[in-house]
Amino acid sequence: MQIVSGGHFDGALCIASEAGRTLHVEIQHSRTITCLAQSARGDWLITGSADTTVIIWYLRTDLLTGGANVRPLRFVRALRGHVRELTAVALAVDLGLAASGAADGCVLLHATRDGSLLRSIAHPDTLPVGHLQISSLHGRVVLGSSAAGTAALHVFSLSGVRLFACELLGGVRCATLSPDGALLLAG
Repeated sequence: MQIVSGGHFDGALCIASEAGRTLHVEIQHSRTITCLAQSARGDWLITGSADTTVIIWYLRTDLLTGGANVRPLRFVRALRGHVRELTAVALAVDLGLAASGAADGCVLLHATRDGSLLRSIAHPDTLPVGHLQISSLHGRVVLGSSAAGTAALHVFSLSGVRLFACELLGGVRCATLSPDGALLLAG
């Protein structure tokens, strides 16, 4: 098992062993990585940064041996369009979609194949996006804010139509979809 981390002062994306030994370091962002997500199979990564860019990576887990010349991470493409720092990212490899949310409440959907911008979705309350999930099976985008006192998760279609909101007393601190997209778990 490996540990993937961002948040380093130099914008680095690091892969470490369970024991904490650094196996690989890659720097593509010019500022700190603020959010990252991994595909269900674990072979794709997406990172968002304070520099307002999103980067898609391909991860070769069979190359994570720690050798000096091993490059298990491959930069695939950078996605642009945000004007504020990134706060949440999500990836649906089977749909070919990457989603990114920013501090200004803007969510952008990009095609992973060529990086083209497909759609922009605004948080209904213009709050920073703190939770972002894509359900491949149902073609839904779930978003919410991690701002104090925020108690709603919003569900949108891939075309950007808001379908419904779920209010949770006490606020939402974390949220995730089950692998099949049928269940939304929130705390």
